[in-house]
Amino acid sequence: MVFKIPSNLPESHAAALTSVVMTAAHVLHNLFKFPLPTARPADSPSPILIWGASSAVGLSALQLARASGFSNIFVTGSPARHDLLRSLGATRVFDYAAASVVADIKAAVEALGKGPISHALDAAGTMGEPSSADLMAQSVTDEAVLCSVVLRPGTKFLFLDSGSLERLGALHWAITNYGTKFEVPSSINFSYVQSERK
Repeated sequence: MVFKIPSNLPESHAAALTSVVMTAAHVLHNLFKFPLPTARPADSPSPILIWGASSAVGLSALQLARASGFSNIFVTGSPARHDLLRSLGATRVFDYAAASVVADIKAAVEALGKGPISHALDAAGTMGEPSSADLMAQSVTDEAVLCSVVLRPGTKFLFLDSGSLERLGALHWAITNYGTKFEVPSSINFSYVQSERK
């Protein structure tokens, strides 16, 4: 994959975007069938859930969901990141480490009154007991479409196969709109990507 790096896009961010935006786009646009940001906006009032929204994939998924027209985006993250997540489009933010997080999400869905969470992405991929995917699955109904960045046993979770080229359209949108409608927050460090260009 080759693309021209706009002058406002740091090289370290450009290198990372090809991985994190493509992963988020594959889930949202290929597996969940959400419209691309360049298409007609989504008209679903039911909430979606991004568990681990302050991860690199989660931040990308949050911004792509907002750009695709979703108005009820529920996310989890650490309290230190709640303001950032709201500024990027989250409508409800929950502390993933709170003992009541599952009950809090269910109560917020009920209070919203727009139906159950339709789709949920585990962008954290923690493997503890319970795992982030387990907690996410407990927060939604059996009808919700689920996906995790780590392989999960069972048929309830979608598998990240090779997919279609929809994710390339989302990557192009993120690069073209970098700094205006899409960003990598300064708190995310991609300094491990070094530029050799002189």
